Amino acid sequence: MTREATIHALLDQGRTPGQIARHLDQPLPDVLLIVDQLIGQGRVRYADVLLNIPRESRQPITRALLNLGYLPTAEQLHRDLTDAGHTIALEDIEVMLRYGDVGRLYGEVYEHLRDIEVGLHRLIREAFVREFGEGETGWWRQGIPRDVRIKAQSRREEDDALQPSEPYGYTDLIDLRLILDRQWKVLAPYLPPKARGDRRVLLDDMLRMNQIRRVIMHPVRGGLPSEDDLDFLHHMRRRLGFGETRF
Repeated sequence: MTREATIHALLDQGRTPGQIARHLDQPLPDVLLIVDQLIGQGRVRYADVLLNIPRESRQPITRALLNLGYLPTAEQLHRDLTDAGHTIALEDIEVMLRYGDVGRLYGEVYEHLRDIEVGLHRLIREAFVREFGEGETGWWRQGIPRDVRIKAQSRREEDDALQPSEPYGYTDLIDLRLILDRQWKVLAPYLPPKARGDRRVLLDDMLRMNQIRRVIMHPVRGGLPSEDDLDFLHHMRRRLGFGETRF
C-alpha cells in the first residue's frame, strides 16, 4: 500500500493527521502535504480531516479564533489555550489553522447527505437484483413494496422532464427507510457490520438525516445545520461504508 493510500485509510478510520504522523513516524508537514493532495483529488473532504479532531479540542480552538479576530500562529494559540486550562495537542491546532474551523464545513453537509442517499439507493437496488433478478418482475416487484412503487410511479407521471428517470429514481430517503424496514432480512447482509448491528438505530438515524435534509433544502425557513448534525452525518456516512468521496 502506498503512503498516500495508507494515510487515506487512516483518515477513514478516524485518525487525526497528528496521530497519523506519529503512527507512520513521519513529520506532520509531510503528512499534511499528502492530505492536501487527497483533498485536491476529491478523495477526502475537509470534514474527513477536521471532524477527526475531538470535539473537546475543536470547540475551544474555534472560540479562541473568533475572539481573537485574527489568525495567530499555532504556537501562540497553543499557549493561550494552555493558559486558559485546555489540554489540546499542538498538531490539532496546526490542522485547524491550515484547513479552517468547522464553520467552513457547512457547505459539505449537502454532499454528505447526497453520498448517503445515493449510496443507499444503489445498495438496495444491487441487493434486490442479486436476490430476485433483473427486470420489473424481479427486483422491482419482489423487492420494492407496492405502496412505494405506486408513489414512485405517481411522482414520475408528475415530472415534466422530457426524459424522466425510471420509477425507482423517484424514491426519496423516507421511501428507502421504509424499504429497509420491510425488507430487513433481505437487505441487512448487504450492509456493513457497523450498520446492520441494530435495525432500530439505523432507521432512527435515517429520520434524523431526513430532518437535516429538510433544513438544507429549505434555507429560507431560517434553519441551519448544527455542528452536531455535521458530526452525525460524517460518522453515519462512514458507518454505512460510503467514506470515499467522488466529485
